[in-house]
Amino acid sequence: MIVSCRVHFLLFVVKNELRWYRDTLVVLIVDEACFVLYGVRMSDAKEFFKESEPLFQFYREGKYEDALVVVEKLTAEFPTYAARTYFWQICLLAMAGRQEWALHVFEEALSNGIWWSEGQLRSDSDLASLQNGPEFEHLVAISKEKHRQAQAASTPDLFVHVPNGKGPFSLLMALHARGSSPDLDVHFWKSAVKFGWMLAMPQSSQMASPLAYLWDDREKSFSELAEHVHVLVEKYPIDVNRIVIAGFSQGAARAMQVVMNGLVNVRGFFAVVPGMIEGDELNSWSNSTGTWNVLVSGGRDSRHDFFQQVKESFEKKRIPLMFKNYPEMAHDFPNDFDDVLQQGLNFILNEETE
Repeated sequence: MIVSCRVHFLLFVVKNELRWYRDTLVVLIVDEACFVLYGVRMSDAKEFFKESEPLFQFYREGKYEDALVVVEKLTAEFPTYAARTYFWQICLLAMAGRQEWALHVFEEALSNGIWWSEGQLRSDSDLASLQNGPEFEHLVAISKEKHRQAQAASTPDLFVHVPNGKGPFSLLMALHARGSSPDLDVHFWKSAVKFGWMLAMPQSSQMASPLAYLWDDREKSFSELAEHVHVLVEKYPIDVNRIVIAGFSQGAARAMQVVMNGLVNVRGFFAVVPGMIEGDELNSWSNSTGTWNVLVSGGRDSRHDFFQQVKESFEKKRIPLMFKNYPEMAHDFPNDFDDVLQQGLNFILNEETE
């Protein structure tokens, strides 16, 4: 499904999760996976989405053939974004009633090494006219196998940004969202380095699509995160009493879980519009972990009621929580996030903001 909105820089989307960066009109593909701008210059990203703007308008108006003209031009001019533009083409062709050509483009994408998760291909409503057809099912099976092979070779990774000085350093470990990567998310968290914090960005071993990662398998995620903390403490001069686990969306939910379930010994969590956590798990948490925590909430986020539930639960149990709500914000980072990050980190450490 393709929709558009005005956001801050660059948006990418995972299943029912919206992610955006700064100052451009971008597209949402509401599904399981997303196509990320990994290893590309931000100027290229801005140019790509600027050139994409007519597509979004045409899509909203149901002018799928006109949108296809834009996509075909983008495919030729921006080969780095082939996974994204190929998927847009398939969706638009299907919506335009050109199912045979949509299947041809799907086959071409697979031959060029592009694949998408089975969940995305089966759940996207723009592909409804293709789904369950024998040729589509054949191509889905090929994509699924490519996904399996890529997943088999995938390993967790860790990207570390060290501040000036000799330490010991406070450590902020920030988890990417579902369908994202450290390369994208670092732009939100990097101001922590200016505050004198070491910033570590783990990359999950679980793949959503080429160069897009997720934290769906919670036990595997917890294991990888605990190992990352152990390695960081062993390798770098880190103050073990000043470690914070953070994240956005699904990454934020995993940060909350790994901290509140006592799987890592850290100071607290910093969660930005976290993904859902089951009520039984939330209710099992107590102040026995001794953590101080931050939750950034969006009043227009579909999970706003859940954010309020966390706030009320923590208040009832007297678990320290800085709750920062933005009534007009949806599933996003706030515009003043650098300031909020500094305030929140100082709250977790029980220090005054300078």
